[in-house]
Amino acid sequence: MFNQHKQVLAEQRKQNRKISHSVIERRRRERTNQCLGKLKDLVPSCSVQPNQNIQKLTIMELTIDYILELQEELRILKNEPAFNLPMAPLSPTLSNDSHNDNESDGSSSRDERMEIANLLC
Repeated sequence: MFNQHKQVLAEQRKQNRKISHSVIERRRRERTNQCLGKLKDLVPSCSVQPNQNIQKLTIMELTIDYILELQEELRILKNEPAFNLPMAPLSPTLSNDSHNDNESDGSSSRDERMEIANLLC
């Protein structure tokens, strides 16, 4: 009788673990699907055809491509001057300090444009 009771308890624990694991796994899948849905909405190439059912792997691949594209655009923007203004002569107070300090590294024209941009803002 004691052995039978012990087996019943062991079987109940096993069943409870199965149920608990199933619930945890279902929540994980729901969260994953919610996050993939958000990615699908954020990435332009995923949301081109809203009614189209896109596979999860495709969403992740398109997201990676989009992030790499954004990183490249950011890199290009960081290397471009803030404004494409024609070079105007700077006031003597601005050009004396910055021009001499930056002459050796070749960045004086970019620094001058940044100073002009700051003056215009």
